[in-house]
Amino acid sequence: MTVHLFGGMCSPSCAAYVLQRTYQDYRESLHDDIKKGNRNFYVDDLLLSGASPGKAAIVTRQVRQLMKKGGFRHAKWICNHKGVLGAVPQTERAMEVKEVLLKDDRLPAEQALGIMWDLENDELAVRIQIPTKPQTK
Repeated sequence: MTVHLFGGMCSPSCAAYVLQRTYQDYRESLHDDIKKGNRNFYVDDLLLSGASPGKAAIVTRQVRQLMKKGGFRHAKWICNHKGVLGAVPQTERAMEVKEVLLKDDRLPAEQALGIMWDLENDELAVRIQIPTKPQTK
């Protein structure tokens, strides 16, 4: 086999290992803002913040270059700043934001590790659904 099949029992730990290893192997070439980014992975999802849109664009570009060196292509990029999102090729953006920059649309809500993230307001949210049950004695 030349690739690891995703879906097996060991797949999450294998994915975590190779992403951590890629970070270790190329750590010296990284911007200071993402040198500790290896602690921000959850299996193959990465959550990073930038101090400013300019730094976030640098981080985005360097993470993409880093992953390319390791043989990966990060996809489904999403950001709460349209300028930073514009630095990501359209083919690598999350489906919900592929066309958002062409119009003056509101950024959508997206899930980050199972929690709703309102991109426009940069707020986390929780959806509550109260089940409707008939009253009983």
